[in-house]
Amino acid sequence: MVGTVLPVWNRSVPADGTGRAQLTLFAMTFLYAVSVTMIGPLMPLIISTFDLRLSLAGLLVSFQQLGGALAIIGSALFADRAHKPLLIALAFSVYSLGLFSIAAAPGYAVLAAAFLAVGSGSRFFDTVANADTAEWNPGRSALYLSLLHTVFAVGALTGPLYVSILVQAGASWSTIFVGLGAAAAVAVAVYVTRPRFRNRRSVASTTLRPGSVVDVVRAPRMWIACAVMLSYTAHQAGFSVWLPMYLQTSLLASPHLGAMALSFYWLGIIIGRLLSARLAVIITIKRQLWAGALIGTLVLLAAFSARDPLLLTGAALLAGIAGAGVIPNLVTLCCSWFPANTATASSMLFLSASIGHMISPWLIASVTERSSFDIGFLIPILALAVTAALATGLPQPERSVS
Repeated sequence: MVGTVLPVWNRSVPADGTGRAQLTLFAMTFLYAVSVTMIGPLMPLIISTFDLRLSLAGLLVSFQQLGGALAIIGSALFADRAHKPLLIALAFSVYSLGLFSIAAAPGYAVLAAAFLAVGSGSRFFDTVANADTAEWNPGRSALYLSLLHTVFAVGALTGPLYVSILVQAGASWSTIFVGLGAAAAVAVAVYVTRPRFRNRRSVASTTLRPGSVVDVVRAPRMWIACAVMLSYTAHQAGFSVWLPMYLQTSLLASPHLGAMALSFYWLGIIIGRLLSARLAVIITIKRQLWAGALIGTLVLLAAFSARDPLLLTGAALLAGIAGAGVIPNLVTLCCSWFPANTATASSMLFLSASIGHMISPWLIASVTERSSFDIGFLIPILALAVTAALATGLPQPERSVS
């Protein structure tokens, strides 16, 4: 899950009466995550409908991530100056409208603009939802943020299954977007009825000192961490978008197996994130980062070389487990380096993530057009290898970072 966590240490705001609003926020996070992984299985149908080259199809994801990057910048500038529940409702409304617009797009220009809207609305929601969750659960923010990220992973796991079931039932790809857009609209309607939406009390966020912000930006270790984040998200984005189509076109697998492989990948991420927190007690974060990425690379290369769709599906599960801890561990590590400026540190990380998401799907498509899908699909695997190499350059942390 990509979002900027703005920790709040003021414990004077009660969490009473926020339970139902938090559950609604979890449901909205789930619906956001479904869209993240349903694009890949639907990409062949979108390409066929609009008669797109692979590079143009990859640019759709780039537009989506560009919207996300702009949203992260916008949330950093405005999130603490406005009523966060109102921002959440507005952002998710834009997300819902974007989904409807994708379904109704008459041509590529409108389609690209709709993907931009989906990316900006969902990422702005994601960022502010993290901050709002921390604010309204000050004594249990770690627990609630962990639950929020777990719900995201479950939604990402569900996305390909949602597509597979409806496609097998005969639904068109546009109907699938309409269904998710309608669910998102209902979630917003429910959310605005909650007392928290009308309660305009706010908790002041940590004040950032300009000098310390500069210290974060200038720190070489921060830039190494950003490079690790960029390379890992390039792997994750490219793998998620193109794995189903690669299995179908190059390995002649069924669309159902393509969707299942992507679900297995995200199931692995769920398992890996649950294991990562326990491993932190006995294995340093740095070692988790480089060893997990290296293991994932070797497993994927072995399955890729075998050219067996079932082996690649199993390897996707194992690679998901091995690399799952990269994002939460990087956030934990960087926030431990700069405890007074966690917002700045996490914003830098997730802007790097947006760049990785923006570039990778388009690059894979462009290379595939000029050579073959086998060569293009090596890119997300090699990006994971780069993640492992870069992670060895991180400063050695203590055995456990809390």
